[in-house]
Amino acid sequence: MRTIQDIMEELETLNTPEGILAFIEQRTFLPHDRLARIYEYGKPWPFGNFPELDCLRAIHEGATTIEGVAPETALNAYAELRQLDIDLQDPDHKDVALIRDHTAEVARLSGEDFDTVSEVYGAEIKRWQALLNLFTQAVKLRQTSH
Repeated sequence: MRTIQDIMEELETLNTPEGILAFIEQRTFLPHDRLARIYEYGKPWPFGNFPELDCLRAIHEGATTIEGVAPETALNAYAELRQLDIDLQDPDHKDVALIRDHTAEVARLSGEDFDTVSEVYGAEIKRWQALLNLFTQAVKLRQTSH
């Protein structure tokens, strides 16, 4: 059975520079040097952060509050916010335009085509989905251990 510690280690590995590139490389099959260049030009990729990971780390370390709020309360609030996903299919949505412009700029800077950069961006989104999935597993483990 996986423990919260196991999940934390996997989360941390997936967030190292080597872990990030390995994850994306497995999905894009791009040579490491090209991928590293694209990824570096793309940072920060425009889709927000995941404060849930900070909450998870605080729970794991035994913290009772994060900025005055219980970590579990913060996690529940973030979970509710995640239910309000952006519809990335709406071409008039400002975030879609921001992502499209960012992708075009990364393609220009890296010398790669738009589709290749989009593929890297898509793999980066999948990495964040994997992080969120691991986070959710850890929260469930935490809830069942009480």
